[in-house]
Amino acid sequence: MSFQFGWGPAGSWPNWLGRAATFVMFTFYPIGAMLRLAPSNDWMDLGGLGLMIVAGLVAAAFSASYAYQLSHAHDDLLDERERQVRHKAHTLAYSGLAALLISALIYMQLAHDQKWWMPSDGDHWKTLFWGGIIAVFTFPAASLVWTEPAHSHDNDE
Repeated sequence: MSFQFGWGPAGSWPNWLGRAATFVMFTFYPIGAMLRLAPSNDWMDLGGLGLMIVAGLVAAAFSASYAYQLSHAHDDLLDERERQVRHKAHTLAYSGLAALLISALIYMQLAHDQKWWMPSDGDHWKTLFWGGIIAVFTFPAASLVWTEPAHSHDNDE
């Protein structure tokens, strides 16, 4: 089975759409989380929730993309080039997640010492948990849409 970069049955969605989707996921969710978790009024809370819902819906739609399917495919479904591309995407995603985790741990250590904001209740931890879930499941596919050129399905036949 040969995978194509792009979306839809014919790989007809352009790569810029995948890039836009990853941009929305990785910006709307953190902004929405900050709006929801900051001491604020009801409108900021509702706006933050709306941004987080949009990010979640975009992540769900992104999971139907060929980039997502390629990044999560079994070896027996891929040829050698596709396995190499997937391996490169996983390596890049792992590096990004490791950097994100180390940054979070450094922040938490500094926040504890300097009395900065830290997650303190269930809403804070749930927000971090779901943000982490979105990141872990979409980073490999996101690295594909940002690093690999779009391929025409006409050339694969």
